Parts: sequence; C-alpha cells; structure tokens
Amino acid sequence: MTSDKPLFFPVDAAESSVIGQGIAYWQSLRGARRFPTRSQVTLRGLRGLAKHSTLIRVIDGGRDYEFRFVGDVPVSAVGWNFQGRRTSEPEVAAVMQANYRQRFYDEVVGTGEPRLFKCRMVEHCRLRLPMHSETAYFPLGDDDEVVDHLLGFTVFATDGG
Repeated sequence: MTSDKPLFFPVDAAESSVIGQGIAYWQSLRGARRFPTRSQVTLRGLRGLAKHSTLIRVIDGGRDYEFRFVGDVPVSAVGWNFQGRRTSEPEVAAVMQANYRQRFYDEVVGTGEPRLFKCRMVEHCRLRLPMHSETAYFPLGDDDEVVDHLLGFTVFATDGG
C-alpha cells in the first residue's frame, strides 16, 4: 500500500533487514523481561546498526524527549544533527510535527510495546520526494512498567532505487 501519511504497525511488519536486525538485537537484550534497560544498549552491541540508530531519553513520562544519540542515517535524512536537542525546542518540534514522530514516541512510551513507522513520501523543503522509510522504536526501562528511553532504527530508500 502506498500512502503519503505515516502509519504505525507492529514491528514484525517491517520490510527492512536493518529493522529485522534491530528487532533481534532488542529481543536478545530483553531476555525474559518486557524490555531491556538503557545500560544494556552499547555501541559495541549495536555494531553496524549504530549508523541507523537513535537513542531518546523520555523526560517526565513523555512530556518531552531528548535525543541522546543520533546515527548518521537519521542525521543525513533530516539535514542536521539533533543530538542533545529536545522535541520541545521549536526547530525540533517543527520536524516532529511534520512527520508524526511525537505521536509515535508517545505511543511506544504509553503502551510499552515496540512500534513501526512507515512512510512512502517525504516532504523536504516543501517538496514531496518519493521516499520509502521505516523506523522502529523499542522501549527501554529499568523495570517492566516505566519506559525511560527509546531505541530506534531507521532506514531510508528512494522509491524504485
């Protein structure tokens, strides 16, 4: 299905092998727990996934989000490095609203379940670009009830390429 609006799916609906590797990594960390802790996620563990990764700290139960680590793929797609920035900052908030990310983060934090975000068209500089993207976010937390970080993996590809 082709759509110009992002859609949320269970992560097992991912088409990308990178997202599949992210699912396997998250599942290996959590073991029998509902979700793993932030301290279990390491650059060494991420290996080749690091360039596709984003680590977000959940502030005050989701009232705000801070980008703690942003890999090269998300930085290239947005056109600037938002590491250390918060979704409440006007420049960041404009990007988050444009691609429904805030709602996406809220859903993962609220449900404690991983989610997949798919988009078939991207608006950039007021141009609609044929682009396929998949991003999966996974909850992290010190206990099985409260999500305190999100671990994301993102893949972008031009349609037909």
